[in-house]
Amino acid sequence: MLPDIETPIESRFELRTIDKRTRHLLFMADLLMSRWLILIPIAVVFVIVSVFFRALDGSLVSINADFKQNTYAELVDWHTTGPIMFKCAVLWLRVRNNNQIAVKNITFKYTTYDHDGKTLNESNYVVDETVQPGEVKNFFEQYVGFIDSNSSKLGVNLTSVEPCK
Repeated sequence: MLPDIETPIESRFELRTIDKRTRHLLFMADLLMSRWLILIPIAVVFVIVSVFFRALDGSLVSINADFKQNTYAELVDWHTTGPIMFKCAVLWLRVRNNNQIAVKNITFKYTTYDHDGKTLNESNYVVDETVQPGEVKNFFEQYVGFIDSNSSKLGVNLTSVEPCK
């Protein structure tokens, strides 16, 4: 609506004083509505994505546990190599994959014992190869690391496997 010609310009607007608190609230509302309004949808998307990945991460843990349950591993034979003070365990491992998907990064925990059955060493070893579904694969001459020179027994446990994607 156009102002009347007779109406002075100053009379079109009500001149009133605004206290400091009201001016601050108006500024904040203007700032939120004009510049920061885009952050609300971004924050909502971020929350949804983080909740989704947290749920997905939990399901992957159970899937990996199922893969481990359907994978059979055994220690076929072992011996040591190296001088008396620096013995290295050399393993022959056999892995059977009963899953519908190939597995990789087969992780073992090996433990060495003395003649009395006292634990001497514990460590992990990862076989970086892939075992296809239904396949039995032998891993010969796996140098897993240094062990105590008094080691006379060795045991292995399968700790985890990862599905191939």
